[in-house]
Amino acid sequence: MKYPQATIEELLEADAALTAEDWDRAHTLYEALYARCADDENIHAGLGFAAYKSGNIDAALRHFSAACIRRQEPKWIMFLIDALLTGGSTLAAWRLVDFAKQQLPDVHQQLLALGVIHRATQSMDQMMPDEGSFWNVADDAELSPLKEKATLITQALVDGDNRRAVDLGKELGATHTLNPGLAVNIGLAFKRVGDFGEARKLYIRSFRACPSHGSACANLGNLMIENGEVTQAIRFLQAGVIAEPGQSIVWSNLAAACNQTGVLPVEAEYAARRALQKNDLNETSKANTHRLLAAALSRQGRNSEALDEYEKGYEEDDETSTTATLLSILMSDRHSSDEITAAHLNYGKRLQQRYGDPVTRPTVSVDASRKIRFGFVSADLRDHSVSYFALPLIERLSELGHSLAGYYNFANEDEVTAQYKSRMDHWHLIRGKPDEEVASLISADKV
Repeated sequence: MKYPQATIEELLEADAALTAEDWDRAHTLYEALYARCADDENIHAGLGFAAYKSGNIDAALRHFSAACIRRQEPKWIMFLIDALLTGGSTLAAWRLVDFAKQQLPDVHQQLLALGVIHRATQSMDQMMPDEGSFWNVADDAELSPLKEKATLITQALVDGDNRRAVDLGKELGATHTLNPGLAVNIGLAFKRVGDFGEARKLYIRSFRACPSHGSACANLGNLMIENGEVTQAIRFLQAGVIAEPGQSIVWSNLAAACNQTGVLPVEAEYAARRALQKNDLNETSKANTHRLLAAALSRQGRNSEALDEYEKGYEEDDETSTTATLLSILMSDRHSSDEITAAHLNYGKRLQQRYGDPVTRPTVSVDASRKIRFGFVSADLRDHSVSYFALPLIERLSELGHSLAGYYNFANEDEVTAQYKSRMDHWHLIRGKPDEEVASLISADKV
């Protein structure tokens, strides 16, 4: 990157502060540069070093990772591995240890000499999900005896018969060592039926057997995102793309993780653009990545560019695509209020035509004196911006004596979730449940 003369002088001053071990001054100088050049690897590296030496591991990880995904600088990677282990990101550290072993022999030797490899191996051994698990995965496992059932598992996943895929997977796992690809497919089946614990075991075992396996990395990162472990997902997926920059789906999942935080839009944009560069994503993943890029641009206030990306990623039959587009046009100066209204009404009509009434509606009497049962379906009944306005409403309805039912569509619960639950007469965790089952729950609760 070419810098203006004034920026070069500031960089030299910041570098001098690092050399003098004046970490606070170095951090201040690099922060000022970062405010103007948030996409620059040298500035990220400078911030990473200053934070690392000051003991701020979270900031060091954020900036070292951002620097390394832009340039595989051996010294940066060595510091990053150590910071990952210190910060408890064992999986990410293990991925980079394997990368150093394969691609950076000098770095690998230094890591051995410093005892970092030993620390990484111990940490990996401790987190291996052995207890109560019969899954055995090896990179060189023979697939031919399993080929017929492996094909059946793949077909069951394509058909959406996830329970059958799980059952077939259990049969294989009880008698055979699986290769990483097959283990990842079985893990996907477990995830789809809502058994995230078994999915995690399979993904971690696949990753341990073959850290460079793209699907194992992508699926494990995605599972972390869905399980609310967004920070760990970002660190892990960043390690994946540092070690293997050509894996587009890992870049795409990294963009999704960065978007989840709401505070890393530049990193999300960078990851999404890298995912789209090679043009080797399937159509569904490509459309989703365009939407991820759009979300990153929208968070930077670049709404016109965001709308262009939403249009590229638009799929009429995909509700995420449609709702994201509808949200974006609310902030658009291209659309009149009448056009925005019409777009939302048309979406409602399409939903009604597609789904109709999946269950029989309960008979509800209309009586102004009767206490009402209200139902709330949301993934945001937690520490989330939705709670700023939803929680006071629910607390007031509860104080007035109305009956409340919550249908929670997220993996983790926190202190705010506990406040919601304390006000609810009925509480259901619906994450992973089919729409029809949720509709039946709501009907049974007589909302």
